[in-house]
Amino acid sequence: MARIFISYRRLDSAYVADAIKTRLWERFGKESVFFDIDTIPLGGDFRSHITHAVNKCDVLLAIIGDQWLIETGANGQRRLDDPADYVRLEIEAALKRGIPVIPVLVGQTVMPAISHLPDSLKELGYRNAAEIRAGRDLGQHLDRLVAGIHNLSGGASSDPGSSPNQPDPRKNSKPPDKPVASKDVELSPDCRATASSTTSVVSVPELLHGYKHHRLFVRPTIPYDRLTTALASYGEGVVHSHVLLLFDNSIFGGGKYGLFLTDNALYWRNWLADNGTMQLANVRSTSWCALGEEAGYLLVNDIKIDAASMGGLRECMNMVCLVIDQLRASRR
Repeated sequence: MARIFISYRRLDSAYVADAIKTRLWERFGKESVFFDIDTIPLGGDFRSHITHAVNKCDVLLAIIGDQWLIETGANGQRRLDDPADYVRLEIEAALKRGIPVIPVLVGQTVMPAISHLPDSLKELGYRNAAEIRAGRDLGQHLDRLVAGIHNLSGGASSDPGSSPNQPDPRKNSKPPDKPVASKDVELSPDCRATASSTTSVVSVPELLHGYKHHRLFVRPTIPYDRLTTALASYGEGVVHSHVLLLFDNSIFGGGKYGLFLTDNALYWRNWLADNGTMQLANVRSTSWCALGEEAGYLLVNDIKIDAASMGGLRECMNMVCLVIDQLRASRR
């Protein structure tokens, strides 16, 4: 069960924080959400109560409104610069624990520049943010946030592709005896409009037959909205129907970050680096570099490609390596 801490400033974003709290209650239950005015008992020391709650939580939401960065106290100084500021203390404690800290941008807010954050909070500037904007899409934004938290807290563990007992696919998956020509696949109406006759010399669906992961998609089942976002973000000029595989590394599944493969190139976008492209003919090696049980990065030659911490990630990245290796081998 997810344990979620909501960090916010009352004068800045209390109305949005309350809406988020209500949606989280519906999904995870009241006992799983720490929301100060509802959780701290009357007469309780909010400092010790907050510290205890942060130490128990699995994820912290840092609600950032228009005044979050610049709000001042009675002395006229920026509250965020006060080491005793409760919002600062909350986020510092979560960052030190190494748990997911999700900036949630509300109103017209954009992600604060790292140079504008206190040293102890600069790590927050590297975290992938969610957006909660007022308007007709508010419900969709809230649903996406809830789904992202569900995945981060192990909600994907019931997915067959994220089972911890699943064998290493690179050891147990055998390459085809000879290159297999892909059959024409049925595309969604949106994809069909841009389809071409190009097919891969390796059938990626056959290669990954039976494997599932909530962030890894294979043509023709790649979600059109995620693929469209990925192409706009780091694959300009690539035709939808040329994409064989998509790994969505955006925490909330928007497609902005991640990687995708065509039959002759790898494209990616890291959270903090520029977009990257590499022809498969130039790939010398691929490997998964673990930084923990479910965190690490994909190493292609000497280039690091981000991979967010999530259930089943090791097997997922091994599958990506397998596909790249097979595509390379088929073109020799």
